[in-house]
Amino acid sequence: MTDKQGPKLRVVKNDGSITSIGYGVSEKTLEKMLQHLHQNDVLFDYNVPKEWRDPARNGLQEFLVNAYAPKNFEIIGEDMVRKYIQVYDFVALNRNDPAFVYDFYMRPGMKGVIQKVDLKEEKRPLTVLWESCDKFPKEQQLWHNGDNLSILYPEILTGAKKMSKVELLAAARPGMLVEPVQIVFKYEWYVPVGAKGIVTSIDKSNKCPIRVVFGNTAGYIPPTHNDGTISCGYSTLKILRENTFDMQELMERLHA
Repeated sequence: MTDKQGPKLRVVKNDGSITSIGYGVSEKTLEKMLQHLHQNDVLFDYNVPKEWRDPARNGLQEFLVNAYAPKNFEIIGEDMVRKYIQVYDFVALNRNDPAFVYDFYMRPGMKGVIQKVDLKEEKRPLTVLWESCDKFPKEQQLWHNGDNLSILYPEILTGAKKMSKVELLAAARPGMLVEPVQIVFKYEWYVPVGAKGIVTSIDKSNKCPIRVVFGNTAGYIPPTHNDGTISCGYSTLKILRENTFDMQELMERLHA
């Protein structure tokens, strides 16, 4: 049977559409296709597992067509990302939770000591040393504008005195205890799951070796440091590589 006599194969794409990918091809053509892909695809070991490298294997043509159908290859898994990651690769945050670092985080019940009151500093006149918590294992010195805080007076330590921001700033003195009246936090930076970026450098000596500049996307809060990069581990990213292979064209060109 020649290539042109075989039945057409069909691939169901991610959007549900069905596309014809050509006629069935001979074992010789499949052997040539495997050789071509092995020589030209740097991701061949990832895209074509060893069990699919026998040209006589039933279903090989359909497997290759499906394996090389996506617009981009997605390389997932800590070991695979470590093996294939390169500078200037496109990547996406690949984890169940977003990546972020708090600038500050407070919740009711935490205690802080006012260290300084400077009403000339309009934005954040209060300097408070906060006790450690699960978010910050060490004491944190933070600057506040007076919102969402209450003073704990010695005579009523069982509860905070409710007061407005203006009242609190007027009454605040160094040494006073304060606590939040609700959860208050601010992110230093925040990267939502699925955010895409570009690898700028890789330093394998670091715990998080991959430096990434992420692009603007919904919910993204960029870091404020100069280079704008974020350090990521191998397990937190997936690599996005453009697929330059056209299986239909390759089968027609190599058919035997």
